[in-house]
Order: sequence, then C-alpha cells, then structure tokens
Amino acid sequence: FETPTIIGDEIGGISASFAVARDAAITMALKTLEQRLRKALRVDRGLGYAVVTDYTPISAEQALARVYASCLPAAAPEVERMVLETIDDVANRGASDDEIAEAWETMVRDATDPMAFPGRLDRQAADTLMGLPRQSMASLLDELWRLQSDKVAAAFRAARDTMLLVLPVKAERPQRPFKPYPRPSPDPIGGGNPFEFIPQGQVSGFRKPNPPQLYDAA
Repeated sequence: FETPTIIGDEIGGISASFAVARDAAITMALKTLEQRLRKALRVDRGLGYAVVTDYTPISAEQALARVYASCLPAAAPEVERMVLETIDDVANRGASDDEIAEAWETMVRDATDPMAFPGRLDRQAADTLMGLPRQSMASLLDELWRLQSDKVAAAFRAARDTMLLVLPVKAERPQRPFKPYPRPSPDPIGGGNPFEFIPQGQVSGFRKPNPPQLYDAA
C-alpha cells in the first residue's frame, strides 16, 4: 500500500510505525522522539503515561520503527496532534547537539555495564544471522560522536514518508495528506474469523473481531 497512510483500531492511544534504514541517524531520531514526547505528554501535561519507541531489524539494511503514546479517549485528539508535531519537528530539525552528546554518554556507560552485555550479544547474534559484519563498540561510539543534526533530520524525513499512523477507533482524521489504507479483501483467509485459543475443558470456537476503521482520502 501507499504511504503515509492511516487506520483506526482499538489501541488505547496513538501509534505510528515506519520502514527505516538501519543506521545511527535513525536510532538517534527515535531516542529524540521518545524523550521529547515523554516530557511533553507525561511530564508537562499529564496526558498519558506510556511513551515508548521500538526498533526491530528485519534485514541487513532495513528495520521497522514504532512510536506509541498511551492516553484516555478524551485526550486522544491532543495527543495525536502532539505526536504528529513532534514527528515533524524531529524530521525538520533533527536532534540537538546536547541530545546527541547525552546519547553518546549513555552508550559509553552501557559499554561497561554487565547488565547490558546480554542485550548486546543478542543484537550481534541477530546481525550475524542477517549477514552483517561485526561492528566494535569503539566504531559505534565514533559513528554516534560524528553524527550531525542535519543527518538525523534527513533520515527521519525519509522515514516519515513511510508512516502508518494508527488512531483510536472513531478518532477524527488529521488534516494531512494521508493516503487511504487499502480495503480488506472480500475473501479474507479464514472467513475473517481469527482463531481464539480456549483453555482445556471449554468449547473452542471463533471470535469475530471488530473491524479496523478506514479513512477515505483527504
């Protein structure tokens, strides 16, 4: 399907996912996005509690990135606006020098933290299976040290063009040029009924899900 696009679902907040290239600029953009949204939504305004970003490599060159901000239904329009504005801000200005320096200092601390070793080993194993050569911690630190704000902004602008925005059901469509999400096939696999696991002793069956909300083109 064409992006950026939008869909409504029962998610209890606002979420956006992106198809991204695997590089330091994108991971820095996600750190910046998470920190700014947490301060704006949770600390300054108390509009929600959970503000998280996620970065999942899917090949040697590509990854799936995501941001999620929880909120009550009444706060959804304001949270939606702030999520989109913060995405735009990172795409336009990137990370500040102070934000990059703070990320570098955090990486230095993690490099000597025994609790971080299993996570690093897991990432290196996944990279090896995907065909990536091993990159030393020194080279990762050097790459982050040399990173510039304009490179972070450019990488996240490209990511923003791939955005899939997920809003609560019945939320109003933002006034932006999102492309319509494709309509479901008239003959979905399984007749549109996902299998629901039933513990032993109960009758198994199928559960009819609530369909996602689709938005027409702006």
